[in-house]
Amino acid sequence: MAGNTLSGQSRSEKHSSIVPSDPENISGTQDGVFSPAQEEVYPEGGTQAWLAVTGSFLVYFASFGVVNSFGFFQTFYQQEYLKNYSPTAISFIGTLQITLMYLSGSVAGALFDLYGPKWLYLFAAIGGAGSMLATSFTQPNAIWQQFLAQSLLFGLTVAYGVQPALTVAGQYFHRKRAMAMGIVASGSSLGGVCLPIMFSRLIPQIGFAWALRVGAVILLTCYGLAIVVSSSKQPKRKLKSLGSLLDYRGFLDIRYSCLSAGAVIASLGVYVPFYYIEPFCVALDPNSKVRSYLLPLINASSLFGRILCVPSPWAMRTRLNYGRLLTLAAVDMQRTALAG
Repeated sequence: MAGNTLSGQSRSEKHSSIVPSDPENISGTQDGVFSPAQEEVYPEGGTQAWLAVTGSFLVYFASFGVVNSFGFFQTFYQQEYLKNYSPTAISFIGTLQITLMYLSGSVAGALFDLYGPKWLYLFAAIGGAGSMLATSFTQPNAIWQQFLAQSLLFGLTVAYGVQPALTVAGQYFHRKRAMAMGIVASGSSLGGVCLPIMFSRLIPQIGFAWALRVGAVILLTCYGLAIVVSSSKQPKRKLKSLGSLLDYRGFLDIRYSCLSAGAVIASLGVYVPFYYIEPFCVALDPNSKVRSYLLPLINASSLFGRILCVPSPWAMRTRLNYGRLLTLAAVDMQRTALAG
């Protein structure tokens, strides 16, 4: 989701309005002082800008779209493929997957500064499609195979495409950045709508293994198109030393540290509905005909929030700062969860 890319996005935000005169010091200068002549110009549109947004959208479809679809796998594994294991053990497959994606974020952002998006997208494409192919060869009731193929392989590789995706789109926009990033993040919502429905239809017809292989082809197609249309606006940075690969100076700002900590805490509950909405429905009504559409409906509602509601909070920011908007959203989420 959009809020889960702090590490990749922060590197772009941190220097979004200024660029040092030395391209090798793109992530910061020695004294941290920049002159007004170094202000960056944002196209705020144009062919290349919107192609970058399109490429990032496809990356999110093929990455967090898969993550947002795990509720389908949770139900399928509980009922058929891994029915000898508890729901808690099965949920750790998806939990480890998303955790590894987050933990790899800071490294992915640093590598993006060095190499740009294309090589990272290629690495993520091979890892993501390879994960689905490997999962298609797993055996029933052998959960360790799911952990290796679906959790470790996917989580450790796809992150290197996810984190740069927001950064690439953000480089072309300043005034319209919220809208551009909302469009990018909506790729995960569309993936979460399409993929569960696709898998639920394909598995009864062609089986679990071939359904995942179809998914692997879709992932490769999305990443392939993203590689073709995406390019970084900023020059690549040269690696001076291994210690300069990661830049943690942003955490010296207490505001950024608090925001990061708050995002981590908020993320703890974000994926619970995505994982358990279908199993919860099965527990209430095993014969429910709407079960397979509940997860797509959740993702569809987030698609509405990420695109259609972007202009509203953007216009409200003159009266309500972002902190208050985040607080209002968090309170509303809590109220909705308790009401359910």
